[in-house]
Amino acid sequence: ADAAVEKLAPRASRRRWTVGYLEELRRQGDFASACEVVKHCGDTSLQQAAARSTTVLLGGRQRGRPLCGVCELPVRGSYVWCQGCGHGGHLAHMRSWFETEVECPTGCGHRCQVVVLP
Repeated sequence: ADAAVEKLAPRASRRRWTVGYLEELRRQGDFASACEVVKHCGDTSLQQAAARSTTVLLGGRQRGRPLCGVCELPVRGSYVWCQGCGHGGHLAHMRSWFETEVECPTGCGHRCQVVVLP
């Protein structure tokens, strides 16, 4: 089966398609879906790159009422999330958490890198 897949869609093409899809999901702000694609794509180089270059964006809003990874209450107003693991929370709680921690507050084990936007 792998030989047939490789013939129809070489690995380089599949990788380009996956990266393009991830870029579109991120442009639309659907970071949770992008995380799921990376998790299940089977491309270890993409998975490793996502783990190394993850940032938590401090700013912006997300639709719905996601739960805060720190206090576990619904978030209203500014919501921040990690592009690598998809978890997030209240802006103030996440900012405070990452003053002393590097791993996601949910306990998923992801090492998030914080970038404060102007």
